[in-house]
Amino acid sequence: SDARFSKNPKKLLEAAAEAASNIKGSATFMLATLDESERSLKYSYVGDVVLLLFAPLENHFSSAKPGDFGLILQSEEQLHELNHPYQLGTHGSPPSVAELRSYDVDPGDLVLLVTQSVVQNLYPEEIESIVTVHHKSSRNPTDIATALAEKARRVSVDRRADTPFARASRKTTAPHTGGRPDDITVVAAYVEE
Repeated sequence: SDARFSKNPKKLLEAAAEAASNIKGSATFMLATLDESERSLKYSYVGDVVLLLFAPLENHFSSAKPGDFGLILQSEEQLHELNHPYQLGTHGSPPSVAELRSYDVDPGDLVLLVTQSVVQNLYPEEIESIVTVHHKSSRNPTDIATALAEKARRVSVDRRADTPFARASRKTTAPHTGGRPDDITVVAAYVEE
């Protein structure tokens, strides 16, 4: 592990973009690292890939009950407009547009990296419900990732579903109804001692 990249994943994202500069195409990106010395999650991204951080709520809110587990952070998408994310690559944005963020984490926190199809097809409370159920039953990150991806896929092909994407598109000149099929990826990991 290269310390300069774990302290600043934006540098790795910029290095990767430079190394791939002769390849045609473009994509959104998210890189996340855990800085063990600072107990912080550092992440850098371009576009509409989203980081979700779940945690035991009593660590963050005095009013939380012991055992409550919920969403405490969601990264902001980088969009030119709806359905047009920033991207790196051919005719894309320069790596300098990458956001770099840091957030303190504790053992037991759950980090999710999800493609836009998850947050475009599932509302935050749906995501939180799925994560909470699987966190309480198994604490297995693979189970959580699979459950989220499967639910997002089912909703994405439902032409009658009320989705965040459909709701947002009603404010544009190209309204959309139902789910939005697209790539669906979920990466999940718990922070450990």
